[in-house]
Amino acid sequence: MNYTTQTPIYKGNIWEYDMSSAGFTMAKKSGLLTDDEMSLLDSLPKQKRVVQLGLLMRDDTQLLDAVEKGIKDSIRGFCEVNDILRSDIISIKRDAVFSTKKATELEIDGAIFREDNKYSSFYLFNRAELFWSTWDRKGTWKGLGKDVVAMHEDHFLAFVGRIITSSETGDAKTVARKLNYFRNQYVTLKLEKECYIECNKDSMYRHHKTLHDANILTKAFPGIENVNPIFNYREFILPLFSVLWRQS
Repeated sequence: MNYTTQTPIYKGNIWEYDMSSAGFTMAKKSGLLTDDEMSLLDSLPKQKRVVQLGLLMRDDTQLLDAVEKGIKDSIRGFCEVNDILRSDIISIKRDAVFSTKKATELEIDGAIFREDNKYSSFYLFNRAELFWSTWDRKGTWKGLGKDVVAMHEDHFLAFVGRIITSSETGDAKTVARKLNYFRNQYVTLKLEKECYIECNKDSMYRHHKTLHDANILTKAFPGIENVNPIFNYREFILPLFSVLWRQS
């Protein structure tokens, strides 16, 4: 079960609730595991258990279907018991619920949920989502992948984070000024060169169009005068500018 609101920005408390050992819990409840399979899974540390269960489900579609249905039913039950309506849900990521309403009942028919994180805002980009904590001055990105976030979190994504923190703590005039300054600095190629690596799984520099009208992507820095900044601008800056500028 996956769902994300199409509201581009939400400011206010967001609680993340994750189901503990979701796959294993539902596999046990299904009654489809043999005693030997159950004993093996019980004996493994968490990460190895996840891998082993994945192998079992790969070879047993009935088990796979039972686990996925069990997770969906538990998520649905969690929301119903806690009176969490669709309008309260920012996102559902398989076995995790991001809700603007705080839950009080964390055990649902054997499934145990835990409050994993608390955020102060949410931003929907073209191909990614950001849950931001102004208290920690950091966020959780969804849709980019851990390796992409790790590569960009000290560069381009750090600038995005600073703008968002400013929007939550500063006055509208200051936010508008910083946002406009950031956009102008970016499009005029005045930020550090790492900020122009595209925030996607390839993480490469895009060159300006050649005489043959074809974009070239390289890992090597082509020189700032040859960089085409369109990707990060279109995918991140423009959506952020659009929602924050209207609020300023």
